[in-house]
Amino acid sequence: MKFRLIHQQTPNSAQSPVRVVEQTTGRGVSWINRYLDREYVRRLANTSLRTYAHNLLHFVRWWESIHYAGDIREGDLTESTLLDYVRFQSSQQPRPSPSTINDRVAVADRAIRNEFPNAPCQIARGFHQAFLQRKPMGLGRPWAAMSRLRVKVPKRNIVPLSVEEVARFWSSFRTSRDLAIVGLMLLQGLRSAEVLALNRDDALLSEAQLRVPGKGNKFRSLPLAPETVQLLEHYLRLERPNPCSAALFLLCSTLCLTQRTRARNTHDRCGITILIPLPPPGHRHPARQPSSISTHLCLRHDPRRYEPACAHAADGARGYPDHAALCAGHPTRSLPGVCTCRGAARSPPSEGLLMNRARRPPLQHPLAPVFDRAVDSFSVALSPDTTRHYRGTARNFLSYLGADHPEVQRLDQLRREPHILGWMSRLRSQTPALTTASYVNLLGALRGICNELVWTEKLPELAHLIRREDIPRLPQRLPRPLTTEQDELLQQEFRLRNDLGGNVFLLIRHTGMRIGECADLSFDCLRSTGPNQWAVHVPLGKLKTERMVPVDPFVCELVRRLQFFRFLDPLPADERLLARPRAKEALVRQLRDYLHQVCHALGLFTRIVPHQLRHTYASEMLRAGVGLPAVMKLLGHTSPEMTMQYLDVTLNDLQRAFELARSKPRHLVPQSKTPITPRAGLDGLIDSLLAAQHVLEMFRRMGRD
Repeated sequence: MKFRLIHQQTPNSAQSPVRVVEQTTGRGVSWINRYLDREYVRRLANTSLRTYAHNLLHFVRWWESIHYAGDIREGDLTESTLLDYVRFQSSQQPRPSPSTINDRVAVADRAIRNEFPNAPCQIARGFHQAFLQRKPMGLGRPWAAMSRLRVKVPKRNIVPLSVEEVARFWSSFRTSRDLAIVGLMLLQGLRSAEVLALNRDDALLSEAQLRVPGKGNKFRSLPLAPETVQLLEHYLRLERPNPCSAALFLLCSTLCLTQRTRARNTHDRCGITILIPLPPPGHRHPARQPSSISTHLCLRHDPRRYEPACAHAADGARGYPDHAALCAGHPTRSLPGVCTCRGAARSPPSEGLLMNRARRPPLQHPLAPVFDRAVDSFSVALSPDTTRHYRGTARNFLSYLGADHPEVQRLDQLRREPHILGWMSRLRSQTPALTTASYVNLLGALRGICNELVWTEKLPELAHLIRREDIPRLPQRLPRPLTTEQDELLQQEFRLRNDLGGNVFLLIRHTGMRIGECADLSFDCLRSTGPNQWAVHVPLGKLKTERMVPVDPFVCELVRRLQFFRFLDPLPADERLLARPRAKEALVRQLRDYLHQVCHALGLFTRIVPHQLRHTYASEMLRAGVGLPAVMKLLGHTSPEMTMQYLDVTLNDLQRAFELARSKPRHLVPQSKTPITPRAGLDGLIDSLLAAQHVLEMFRRMGRD
């Protein structure tokens, strides 16, 4: 019996595209494919899935050579199964490396545990290490645990290239593209896969920075060396003057495919969109003021939310929303698409289809009261938004149980397979797909509800329905400060406009507060803390903390301007700095739309959100010499880990800190500022004898060692 690995795309988004099947019959190996499906639901990368499949393919071939079957029965598993597998690999010629053996054994162990949770423990003397493991929910003392079966991996000695080898290797390249690729790997330390995954937007050559997508969907920012910047500029100027793709480096096949796609879209008459040209030069008035925008285009619409125009559109291709041909003849809040050949791109919703999601009918399920009591039990100290998220997760899970598993009527009927894993597969197959953060939040909320039910309903088996390995890792978040050019352009535009929105965003930029905190500022938020010293009182924010932010005279002038605008507002006074026409969410939405309009007027087509001004403020405070605890207090954070996600530490910052540490070293004894003169007479003789005695004692101690 022979096995092989296949790769097939299926319409089921919860099924792994990588499968292990028998070569003759095509029948899949069920226990391996179920494990691959579980890892695929956990948002594992396709390369990792393929690696796992190859490791399990090697294991099932060994298993078939002993038991003459690809399927595993629980009775055939013993405590020495994996040890026998390690012995088999060690006897192969050529012998696999220790890291390869450990990877194969670890994947086989997890797949067997997934299929048979009560299988015998794989124990072998000398192959395990003891460590302390924390108990669930952090209650009680940690218990001693043993690591998985693994062989010893020798340490690798990395031998770098010599200067002659690097020079000979560098001189073998001729084109600018090859020199840029090699320069990124040689001068910046990038992997080859990271270089091929780079986009043009990742290279900020004016800031000498590079955003690198690394392994495990992690991103990092690197400062670019001057030589690397010169290589990239030379490559983009000579070989990529007219970019046809977002990728920084293109393969020949990708370039040909892009050219064929562009040629096909140019002559398309079936509704496929084409590129939208830029706005004409007359889009802005000479006085650097934005053109008038219709009322129905001011709220919840921006240049990034419009349908792209087709080639056969009657009004032509329009790249901006406030065109006269778009504004005429359309009712408020019901703007159809530009394309008139096939009707409106999105018809306005009818009155009968509108439904308030906050007033949905209660869920009819036998477990709904039990889940509601659990949420009420542990959400007493939580915010209303967090409680609403827990209730939504419970409703989502119970809706799935009622639709796919109506036989589940009690908590003791819940099982990991198929109830929990089926719900995870359903989340994975949603269209549009959930983000990793949303998927993790749903799993974490349901896991918290299950842990609460363990205590209230006395069912300890519920704590093992969702395991720690089921929750994927969150993508690493990088600081998102504005570039120097973007920051200067936005601040200059806000000062030229000098309106309510411009002063609000200048206040956010120079105080680092959130946009929601700015909407909650009181009319008398500017407080005097001393002679010629002022601070802005920020009310209870996102983390239920209030703080005082020291400000300079420029920020004091901004607050006085906003107070003047509040006097001119026709709405009645409500002791707030910013008037609210309706709710707080409507005010925040209007401010966000104002920022989108300013960015579009300046030609900044990169998506900029108000929270980036907060990141810029934090990075500016760090570069000004403010310590991490002070920055944490200024931002209103409760943990330094959150503050570190806001700070953009570049190579210049590290170099400045290094030079400061060298200028004031702490490991040297400070020198006395006044010279010491020896005393004369008998006192000086006694001092000399004591000094000689000290030197002899130190010499004796050194000789003893």
